[in-house]
Amino acid sequence: MGTGHEELLINAIKELQKQGFRIIRLDRRAVPDAIAIKEQEVVAVEADANPTSIWLTKKKFENGTSQYDGEIVVTKPYSEHYHTSGEYVLALQLRSEGRSYREIQRILKEKTGRPIPTSLLHYWIKGRSKPLTV
Repeated sequence: MGTGHEELLINAIKELQKQGFRIIRLDRRAVPDAIAIKEQEVVAVEADANPTSIWLTKKKFENGTSQYDGEIVVTKPYSEHYHTSGEYVLALQLRSEGRSYREIQRILKEKTGRPIPTSLLHYWIKGRSKPLTV
């Protein structure tokens, strides 16, 4: 656990406490970092200072055996480098309409102002990857 992780967790705990949650820290555990309790709701809290590994954190909770009512995964804000779920969904929609990769690139650039590499479009359309926010 680096200082980035600890800072994220402390800020998340403070915010959850403002919302009326009681917090139990679970130091030296893999997942979750804390448990938040409010009325009858028990929520796992996991801080991840590396947003590129957020899918790993989410996957640990999605295996169907969670003992919590919900999960909160706290990350740093995504940088402008990462593509959005809107870009991804639009690319898939345009491809399903029969558009070529070049047409999809042109339309996405017109709408977002950012170029999308052909290789990335290929991976999205073939289901090999998707943005972190999906």
